[in-house]
Amino acid sequence: MLKVNNRKVIHTLSKRLLKENKSRNKVALLAIILTSFMLSALILFGMNAYRFNEVNWIQSAGTAADAYLTNPTELQLSTLDKSSSVERIGQITQVASSEMDDDRIELSYLSKEAFQMKQDALYPIKGEYPKKQNEIMLSVEAVNHLTGSTPKKGLKIELPISDEHGNQVMQEFILTGWFTDPLASNNPLTSIGFVSKAYLESTNHTIENNGYADVQFKRGITGVDEVERLEQQIKTLDSQAFATYFNLSGSSDQMLMLVGVGVVVLLIMFSGYLLIYNIFYLSISHDIRSYGLLKTIGTTAKQLQQIIRGQALSLSVIGIPIGSAIAIALAFGFALYGGLPNFFRYWQVQLVLIILSSFFAFMTVLISVWKPARKVGKISPVEATRYTDIKIQSKKTKLTTHGGKIGKMAWRNIFRHGKRTTVVFMSLFFGLTTFLSVFTVVESLDIENYVSRTMVSDIEMRNSYMIGDDGEFEPVYNLSSKLINEVKAVPGVTAVMPQYESKYKAEFSDEFSSYYNWAKDSISKADLAKRFEGEMISLESEDFECLFSIQTSEINSNIDLPKSNTVYLSQSLEGTYELPSHFDITHPISGKEYKVNFGGYLPISLRSSGINHWAPTLIVPEKFMNTFNGKVQPVIGSVYVSVEKGKDKEVHQQIQQISEKYGDFQIETKEALRDNLQLSKIAISLIGGGFSVLLALIGIVNFINIMFTGIINRKQELSVLESIGMTRKQVNKMVAIEGAYYAMISLGLVWTLGNGIAYGLFTLFNSVSKYAVYQFPVTPMVLVSLVVVIICVTVPLLTYKKMTKQSITERLQENMY
Repeated sequence: MLKVNNRKVIHTLSKRLLKENKSRNKVALLAIILTSFMLSALILFGMNAYRFNEVNWIQSAGTAADAYLTNPTELQLSTLDKSSSVERIGQITQVASSEMDDDRIELSYLSKEAFQMKQDALYPIKGEYPKKQNEIMLSVEAVNHLTGSTPKKGLKIELPISDEHGNQVMQEFILTGWFTDPLASNNPLTSIGFVSKAYLESTNHTIENNGYADVQFKRGITGVDEVERLEQQIKTLDSQAFATYFNLSGSSDQMLMLVGVGVVVLLIMFSGYLLIYNIFYLSISHDIRSYGLLKTIGTTAKQLQQIIRGQALSLSVIGIPIGSAIAIALAFGFALYGGLPNFFRYWQVQLVLIILSSFFAFMTVLISVWKPARKVGKISPVEATRYTDIKIQSKKTKLTTHGGKIGKMAWRNIFRHGKRTTVVFMSLFFGLTTFLSVFTVVESLDIENYVSRTMVSDIEMRNSYMIGDDGEFEPVYNLSSKLINEVKAVPGVTAVMPQYESKYKAEFSDEFSSYYNWAKDSISKADLAKRFEGEMISLESEDFECLFSIQTSEINSNIDLPKSNTVYLSQSLEGTYELPSHFDITHPISGKEYKVNFGGYLPISLRSSGINHWAPTLIVPEKFMNTFNGKVQPVIGSVYVSVEKGKDKEVHQQIQQISEKYGDFQIETKEALRDNLQLSKIAISLIGGGFSVLLALIGIVNFINIMFTGIINRKQELSVLESIGMTRKQVNKMVAIEGAYYAMISLGLVWTLGNGIAYGLFTLFNSVSKYAVYQFPVTPMVLVSLVVVIICVTVPLLTYKKMTKQSITERLQENMY
């Protein structure tokens, strides 16, 4: 048997059939564009959200490295470099410091690998790394503060540098590059700068005496466990620290985010599948006689399937790029809108993400047309000529003398085609439930609740930070009683509450297992035992009482704050970890030991100034703070300022003016936090709401398509009903009731089962956020329900009206020959 190459003929047939089905093509193209758009947008937003989270971690550590080793020897570096678990090692050597009053810039030399690992933390970086001895790279904030101008290549900057004798010597540098230092946003000169290798060689500084190595492990390796293993190999000294920054590769939040994106991708693919499948299924049902005739002249089942897939492929080539392009345009639109400026700061439209989303969209189309194409291939020419797409039910017909009731007829019509009905209900249910779930979460984002849990007062003042001799950030305690008295005198200020802080030491033991389980992703048990130091914080007794009076409903009746030797944790940590019922703490200066009891959690958000402590921050009564410190005066770490309603801006401006006389501070306000959160909520509402509306739209479009095609396919049946005496008014009533039933059943499922799913998702979300307050989205749900009812009722009526432009005779004769 000779093989005949009919590819060209099949391709021509596919194109001709595609041109004939213009109305089908429009709906199918819309479905493919919607599916492609949602998949592209979700993958772009999801993967960039993953990157945003990753960059936040990197910024908190200042590098993409997983661990650091202080003062490494050449042998230790060589051993680490040969380890199969190590991806790369960066060397950082501190070569000089520039001090001006209480401000400080730490100058370091970075190896190529170290600089690469810092790039995300200092994004965006402009210019190039210094090469000559007199070249320097500084933060934008430092350049602005030092010169009063914007950074530019070749700008000359003078800095006082401490020589080997401790004397300040002015040195002139030429700026070759600049970066954004996130840690310098509130204190411009608490910053870092980079110099060349030539500058390092002009000093007597070495990495073994004045530096550290950043170590990045290969993907999938747990940093804490690997540090413990390598520590034995490189034989660290007691004076060295080998510890992790964080364990990003094993972060449960990161994995949860990827799983979430994957689940939503599958949901979108399923919704798109339901729509595209239905479109092609109904189109094939309508054109089945044409395919039957093709089979009679010798077209094989495989060739018929190729014709169907060819049409889907042609529509995909047009629809998928359009959907991806709209998603990219929308993303950049949000970036310009600025609702989430920090998020879009690191936005990347990577080609691999577009290819990935296009692949998922293409697979959705192929899977959707597989079953309809298979159906065409299996049907015989004889079956095709008398195909009606309606299964004859074996149920016994009930005879009556008063005719059939229109409502019952409509009800039977809905469930006559089980598969089609199931697809409609599933499509509407999934789309509307997603809409309900997203708006439930968005409506439940209680900004005031978050602000009140995050900030104690209207304005909060905190000490700024500087880089110490060991390269670590340390608080600069500029807050003083004199400053507090000036703030109290500002018109509009109703209360000023200083927060006192003191360091403590504790003996780490297995009793702290709850705390270790929380911290183990960031530090090994051995390192935690070595560095188990923390801070205790306290307010004056009347200030505690003032805060408790605001939170009376949340106060645990067992809490007895004046009780001596009792320590507490902030309520935000409840469920995260707990402390032993009894343990010992030691004063770091006097060495005196105290036995304390754990009293539970206080419903106030107090934070310490310390950022390099590994023991928990303890909240203690004023009396115990004084007893613990004895003659040593505790420092003021924060000041909480309450303001008269409506005077926040005026008071904030005056406090800023006063604070300039005392040094640099971090000043936060509830108003600024509230405004930022409101912008973010709007952006989240637009993004999440947009996705949910589109998913709901897929369900609605699916319904429109099925109802439109269903009534067209029932043209003869409805014409017969008219010919035996059923009026057009009665037919209109019947198809309208059919649509109403679809709406009632779908909305009934959404308002009951869907609402249960939405509440479950809210509970899951709130277990992470802990500040959301459940709020049912009444207005959005009522509006979308009205839209669904209107569409479900009007679409059948409009379709029937269009069909009845022909006479009954013409409709009855249409498919007789």
